[in-house]
Amino acid sequence: MRAIKDKAGSHGPTGLRQVLLLGGAFLGIVLVVLGTRHGPAVSPDSASYIAAANSLLAGGEYRSYDGEPFAGWPPLYPTLLAVGGVFGMDPMQTVRVLHAVVFGLIVYGAGRLFFLHLREPRLAWMGFFAVLLSWPLLQVAMKAWSEPVFILVALVFIAYAPVLLDRPTWNRLAILAFVTALAVMLRYAGLALVIAGVALILLDLTQTSMRRRLQFAIGYTVMATVPLMLWLIRNYVVDSSLTGGRSVSAQLGGAAESASYFLATLTTWLIPPLLPGWLGFVLGICLIAFAGLSFRRQAPRGSTTFDRVVLTFTGAYAVFVLTASAIQAAALPDNRLLSPLYVPLVYVVLTAFDRVLEGRTGSTHRAAAARKTLFGVCAIWLLYPALSTATYVFMRASYDTNAWHESALVHSLKAEPPEGKLYSNSAWVVYLATDRYTRELPTTDIDGYLAREMETHGQPCAVVWFDRTGRGTAHAFRFLDDFFGRVASSQDSMATQGWSRAVLDFMRRSGLARRDDTRATPLDQTVLRRPPDTEAMIDQLFDDGALYVFASERSSDR
Repeated sequence: MRAIKDKAGSHGPTGLRQVLLLGGAFLGIVLVVLGTRHGPAVSPDSASYIAAANSLLAGGEYRSYDGEPFAGWPPLYPTLLAVGGVFGMDPMQTVRVLHAVVFGLIVYGAGRLFFLHLREPRLAWMGFFAVLLSWPLLQVAMKAWSEPVFILVALVFIAYAPVLLDRPTWNRLAILAFVTALAVMLRYAGLALVIAGVALILLDLTQTSMRRRLQFAIGYTVMATVPLMLWLIRNYVVDSSLTGGRSVSAQLGGAAESASYFLATLTTWLIPPLLPGWLGFVLGICLIAFAGLSFRRQAPRGSTTFDRVVLTFTGAYAVFVLTASAIQAAALPDNRLLSPLYVPLVYVVLTAFDRVLEGRTGSTHRAAAARKTLFGVCAIWLLYPALSTATYVFMRASYDTNAWHESALVHSLKAEPPEGKLYSNSAWVVYLATDRYTRELPTTDIDGYLAREMETHGQPCAVVWFDRTGRGTAHAFRFLDDFFGRVASSQDSMATQGWSRAVLDFMRRSGLARRDDTRATPLDQTVLRRPPDTEAMIDQLFDDGALYVFASERSSDR
C-alpha cells in the first residue's frame, strides 16, 4: 500500500515493527479461520452470492437462489467466489479462504497507515490492535458477504488517492479509477467512492487549472463507472430492473430514523454496553464530537492530504448510506453497512488524541501524566473489542447464520432432496441445503399460488416450511386451513385426488393421520376438518424449528 508521508515527524513501520505487523496480519487470518471452522455464516444475501457463483461455474448466467437473474448486487464478489472453483473449491470454501486473507490484509494495511500518519507510535499500536480485534470487521469477515473485500478496496483507495493529489497524471488517475471501479462492482455503495474521488479532484487539485480539474473529474467518473453501466443495462434486459427491484420506504420519518440508527451503531463501536443505553449513546456522541473538533483544531498546521482523503471518504460514504437507507425499506445503517467506516473512524479518533498530545509536549510532570493516562485508558478500552471478538469467534452464531445447519429438516433435505419444484418461506436455506433453486412463498394465498404454479409447470412441487422466520406458527395453521379448504371446494376430480393425497401425505408425516392410511380418493368434508389437537401436534413438530410439507401434485404422477 503506497501513501504520502506528508506529516512532519511521521514514520513508517520498519524493522521489528514490520515483522510485528505481519505477525498481527497472520493472527487476523487465524481468527477468521477459527471463526469459520464450521463454515462461514450465511444470510439470504449470502445465498444469492453462492447461487450466482454456482451458476457461473456451471457455465450459465448469474442467477440467484430462486432461479431468477442475479441483479440485486454487482457481479464481482460472486465472480471471485467462482474463481475458487479453478482450484477445486466450492464457493463456501472459497469464502473462508478469501475472507481470511482479506482480513489479514486489512489488519496489515490499517496498521501501516497508522504508523505512516500518526506521530505517536503508541497510538499507532493502539489503532493496529483496535483493527485486529475489531468485532465489527470480524463479524462481516466471518459471513459470506462482499463487505470484507469492499473494505480492503476502500483502504487501497484511501491510501492511493494522496498519490494522485500530490502529482496528478492521467496514469495515476486511471489507477485510482480502476480501484474505484472494483469497489463499485463489489457493492452499489461503491458509488460513494466515485463521489469522494470527484470531490477530491475538484477541491484538492488546487495546483492545476479548473479546466484540467474538470477533465480529470469527467475522465475519472467515466472510467470508474463504465463497468457498472454495462451491468445495469444487463440487469434491465434480463430482469426489467436496474438493481433487482429494491423496495422504497414509505415511512415519513425514514431520514431521522436512519440518522439515529447510524449514530447508535457508531457508538456501539466505541462505548462498551456496560452503561444504560441512553448514557452510552450520549458518551459516544460526545467522543465523536471531541474527535471531530480535535481533528480540526490545528488544521492549518497539522492537516495533511491524507487527512482530507479520510474525511472526504468518510463523509461521502456516510451521506450515501444515510440517503439510501432513508429511501429504501429494510436498509437501516447497521454494523454491516457501516463497517467500511471502522478504520477511518479509528484513525480520526487517534489523530484527535495525537494532536491533543502534540500540544502537551515537553517533560513536565503534568504532560507526562496526561500521556500515561490517555495510553492507559486506550489500553483498557482494548479489552472491549477483545472480549467481543472472542464471543464472535468461539460462540455459536444465531439462527439466521449457522444454527440452521443443526436443523433435522435441513439434514433430511441434504440426505433426500424432494422431487419437483421447491418452495419455502426461507428459500435461501433450502437452496444452501440442496443446491436447487427454491422459490419464496408469498405471505398470503399460499395454496392458490401453488395451484397456479402446478398448472403452469405441470410437475409436483414441495413446500419446505420453517418456523421462527417472522411468520410464526399461526401462519402455518392458516396454511393448513388453505390446504383443507382447497381440497374440499375443488370441482376437478383429478386435481382433488392429487390434493387429497398431498394432504394425507402431510398428515401421515405430521402424525395427524395413520402412516398405514393409503386412501387415494377424495376425502369427505368431515375428514378434512382440522382435528382439535392440530395445534399441539404442530407445536411438537416445531421442536427443531422447522416443518416439512410435501405439497400437491397435478395428477397421479406419484
